Amino acid sequence: PSDMSRSSSAGCLGRREEPRPRSVQLRSSRFGSTGWSTCGSTEKGWLPNDFHLKQLARAASEARLRAEEAEAKRKLSPEENPEHIDRLLSVFAFRGYIEGTEMRGITLKQLRQVVMFAKRRCHRWWDTSPPAYSKTAGQDLKASFLNLYHLNAWIIRPATKPKNCSMVEMLADSAQPP
Repeated sequence: PSDMSRSSSAGCLGRREEPRPRSVQLRSSRFGSTGWSTCGSTEKGWLPNDFHLKQLARAASEARLRAEEAEAKRKLSPEENPEHIDRLLSVFAFRGYIEGTEMRGITLKQLRQVVMFAKRRCHRWWDTSPPAYSKTAGQDLKASFLNLYHLNAWIIRPATKPKNCSMVEMLADSAQPP
C-alpha cells in the first residue's frame, strides 16, 4: 500500500492514528456525546471535545473550596472539631461515674478497643504538640509512631471533656479494681 492510503494526520508521537470503530470510541454522558479528543486538532489532549473553560474553572473553584474547608477543619483542635467529637462519642459512650480513683482500672480488652480505634482513625489526625516537644509536630499521624500523647490529644481529652469523667468511665459500666 502506498503512503497516500494512510491517514494524513499524524498522532501525538508521529504515528499514524487508525480511526476507532464507533463502538470503541470513548463516550461520557457528563460531557456530551462527542467523545474524547486526541492530541490532533483540538490540542486539549485528554479533554472531551465539548469541554468548556467554564466547566474547568468551576471544577478548579470547587476543588479550592474543598481544600480550604479541609484546611479550616485541620486548624480546629481535636476538642473543637464537632465531627471528631461526635464520632468519638458514638464509639465511646458515657456509661456512668465510678466512685474512687482506685476503682477505675482498665482491662486489656478495653485498652485494645482504644488502640484499634486509634489505628483505624489516626491517618486523619496530626501531631498537635509544639515542635519543641515533638519531632513529628504538625505531621500526619501514623500507627507506626502513635503514642500516649497523641491518644490523649485525639481520644482521651475530647471524649472525657463533656462529662468531666475518666476514660474508663467511657468504657466500663461499673467499678473495675486494678
